Amino acid sequence: MCRYLASALVFAVLALGSLDLAAQADVGSAPVSTDRVVLWASTGDIKSRNLYYGPGGKEHFPKGPMKFLREDSEGASPKFDVSDPSGEKWRAKLGIEAQPETVATRLLWAIGYITNENYFFSDLKVEDMPRHLRRGQ
Repeated sequence: MCRYLASALVFAVLALGSLDLAAQADVGSAPVSTDRVVLWASTGDIKSRNLYYGPGGKEHFPKGPMKFLREDSEGASPKFDVSDPSGEKWRAKLGIEAQPETVATRLLWAIGYITNENYFFSDLKVEDMPRHLRRGQ
């Protein structure tokens, strides 16, 4: 009886171990990208960068009114998705952290880091906005 139990235990360990190896083999056979990810590029003359409008420039500055699309409940800060009259989608963030985030993004962009387009609005008109959001007001 003891020999039968030991054999069953060895079989179970080997079977479970081989399942794990099979799972690892599937992951290992996935193609690996050899492309380089670029986080920074030389900007040349930093003084020529427009820190007021940032990477999107004045040409891409969002023009309102915005239309509410959906609330985003991910992350720590209240935010929601909107679209401008041209159909471009934007994310509106609420709260005190939205102000320094815009400044930090512009400074990092000025020295060559790849950043998102961020624009600060002290007031923003949003059509079809729900009366209450789950987070923030």
